[in-house]
Amino acid sequence: MAITHKSQTEKQSKDYWRTGPELVNDAQKLLKIRWVSIDVCAKDRNTSIWLSTAYIDENIDALSPTVNWYEHHIVKNKFLYRRDLPMFCNPPFSKKCQFFSEAIEQSQCYHQCILMVLPYPPSTKQ
Repeated sequence: MAITHKSQTEKQSKDYWRTGPELVNDAQKLLKIRWVSIDVCAKDRNTSIWLSTAYIDENIDALSPTVNWYEHHIVKNKFLYRRDLPMFCNPPFSKKCQFFSEAIEQSQCYHQCILMVLPYPPSTKQ
């Protein structure tokens, strides 16, 4: 079905849509997980999803070849950082393809599961 309505969100604001708690709760139940190790695309501590033990904020270029999502450049949220847990990645709209490619590479290189949300513009209620 063709999208007949355009999103009213300003283009520069689309990269800052937060992951909704419903999505996080559904993923948690579906995958039977309590926590994730790292929220790869958090803007800051306040936007990191509540079940992550660490995050990579926007001041760090998570797409840089020198950044290993597995353990480099992370900020620990909780005192028990668990790198054996799956990662979480809800990439910005403007870089979703780059993050998807990087997630595949990171997953294969470090044998790490990554739960990835592929963003879409919900411009209609359908």
